Amino acid sequence: MRPNITPEEILEEMKESTILSIQDFDKMQPIDHGGWKEVDAPLSEYDRIYPQRLKESLGTQLKIARSNELIREIKEVERKEAERIADMWIAEAEKVKNVTRQDIIRSAELYLAYRELMSRYQADAITMSSWALVPDGRIKAMPPLAEMEFAKSLIPSCCENLIDSTLTQMIGTRLSGRPGFVGDVLNSWGGLSPIATPPKNLVIVGHCYGPINPHGNDRVPYVIRDHVVYGGSPSEGWMKTWRPDSQARAARQLEKEHITLVGITVRWPADEVVSIVKFNVYERKASVYIGRTVDGNSIYDEFDEKLCR
Repeated sequence: MRPNITPEEILEEMKESTILSIQDFDKMQPIDHGGWKEVDAPLSEYDRIYPQRLKESLGTQLKIARSNELIREIKEVERKEAERIADMWIAEAEKVKNVTRQDIIRSAELYLAYRELMSRYQADAITMSSWALVPDGRIKAMPPLAEMEFAKSLIPSCCENLIDSTLTQMIGTRLSGRPGFVGDVLNSWGGLSPIATPPKNLVIVGHCYGPINPHGNDRVPYVIRDHVVYGGSPSEGWMKTWRPDSQARAARQLEKEHITLVGITVRWPADEVVSIVKFNVYERKASVYIGRTVDGNSIYDEFDEKLCR
């Protein structure tokens, strides 16, 4: 817990807070509401009411920036500063696997562009609809390293335009003084081969990034590597589910330009109590439960290679 902080004070802080969403479609977290196919659907009542309900419930403001603003900021990033940040990441990482320094520099450019947009919009947290924008072929970096860097300063960030998750991180970080991360429940993903008996009630939670300072001011080892979901053939995996032509075209272009999108694997400590929390702004509900961390590599063969990093 942050010393001498009360829930009432957290609520007062939220009234002065702003979330910045980078997207081109005015949809509210579509991956949670019908999947990415809903990005191209007409706006629903949920989409129209959500920002107002967010403001009414917590006083928090939602601002939206377009991808062309982000692309413009990426182009204006000072190259030497991006190189400095990329080299810092490389130096502090345990290992760099399947990506080049130039791939990591592109992630640093994205991070610096994020920072500029957050300053312009006076935002306290940021989320980008990355899977909707990268397949268009104009943004050639994914946000894991940027999100990791923000977490060092306890600035909440999230991919996929998941506003509820970003808001949850804001509240959790302000209450605890520690960063959080958005996690998908991945139990149903295939390809896992047990090498030991999984614990009862095991929930596999993962994503393409995680904070390397899970206790707030510490550092744990991490690996900079290729992003798992965008890997493989353009016809594989998620590319079959939404905009397959543009996704395959973007993947071919990335391959032609020798660009690999970057993710990270974070070595969090095992056998520690964690809290899993999700606020549902629209329905004014919250789910909270606790668990204890276990090392996936002690249970599954090649665990790091099978799921979100």
